[in-house]
Amino acid sequence: MSGLTALGGLAVAWALAACAAAIGMAYRVYHPRSAPRAETPEDLEMPFEVHAIGVDGARPLTLDAWFIRAPQAAHTVIVAHPWGAQKADRLKYARFLHRCGFNVLLFDLRNHGRSGRDPALLGMADRFTADVEAVIRHWRERLSQPGSRLGLVAFSFSTWPALYHVATRPGGGVAALVLDSGPPMSIEGTAVRFIESYAPRWVPWWLRPPGVFTLFKKVYVCALLRMLGKKSWPPPLDGLQAGVLFIVGEHDVLMPVPEVSELAARAAGAELWVVPDAQHLKTFKSRPDEYAARVRAFLDERLGGVGRSGQANRRTITCSTGTAGGA
Repeated sequence: MSGLTALGGLAVAWALAACAAAIGMAYRVYHPRSAPRAETPEDLEMPFEVHAIGVDGARPLTLDAWFIRAPQAAHTVIVAHPWGAQKADRLKYARFLHRCGFNVLLFDLRNHGRSGRDPALLGMADRFTADVEAVIRHWRERLSQPGSRLGLVAFSFSTWPALYHVATRPGGGVAALVLDSGPPMSIEGTAVRFIESYAPRWVPWWLRPPGVFTLFKKVYVCALLRMLGKKSWPPPLDGLQAGVLFIVGEHDVLMPVPEVSELAARAAGAELWVVPDAQHLKTFKSRPDEYAARVRAFLDERLGGVGRSGQANRRTITCSTGTAGGA
C-alpha cells in the first residue's frame, strides 16, 4: 500500500509540474527572452533616426523604433516583426522597401528587442494591439506630411494586432496592409500547432510521454488564451477600407493555407498569394524577385498618389532585393 501511495503521490507531483511548465511556457510566448541585436540600418547603408514611442495604459512603456527616410519619398511603410524577433531582423526587408522609394518605420514590440518590458499576465491582445496603434499614431503626429499615406507590413505573430487594428479602426490611417505568414482563422488551433511543432525543441523529456504531454498541451492552450484576453476573432472584415494582401507559404504548418484562405475570403477586396513550396516566414526568401514585384505593385496601387518629387509613383524604379536571407 505504501508503494502505491508513493506512486500516486509521484503521479500527482508529475501532473502539477506539467501544469506549471505549461503555464510558464504560455507566459513565455508573450514575454520571450532575446538579447537586442547590435545591427542598425547603417550596416546596410541606410541613415536612420531613433524614435522613442510612448504607449499609454496601466503600465506605460516605450517602444524603440527606427525611421529610415528614402530620398524625396512621401509614403511610409511600417514593418512589424514576428514573435521572438526584433526590428533588426527585418533590416533586409526594410532595405527592399527603401530601395522601392518608401520611408520605412521599424519598431520592436513590447517584450522584444530594445522596447520596454511588460510583465503583465492578462490582456495581452489589447497590449500588443496598443503597440501597433501607438506606432501608427506616432507616424501620423510626428512623421507624416501633407498627402502622404501609410502602409503596414506584419509577419506571423504581428499579423493579429495589425489586422485587428485595421478592421476595427477604419479611420486609423492605414491604406495598405500586407500580412505575411498569417493570421489564420483559429487562434486556438494555432496554439495547438505551435506547441506540437516546437515540442521536440522546447519540451523536456519528462513532459513527452503521451498522457503527460496531452495534459501539458491542454493547460498550455488554456493558459495562452486566458492570457491573451477575450478579443473576438476574427474581427468584422466586410467593411475594410484599407487594401489587404495575404501572403502564406504553401507548406506553412503553423498558419496553414486553408485557414488563411478562409480568413482572406471574409475580408472585403482582399488579395491572397499562396507562395509555392514556401514554409512559415520563408515566403520572401523562397521567391525574392516575385515577392518584391507583387508587394511593390500592391503598395504602389494602394498608396498611390504623389510619392516622389511631386511625381506620381513610378513602377519603373528598381527594387533590388539584395540577399533575401533573414528578410
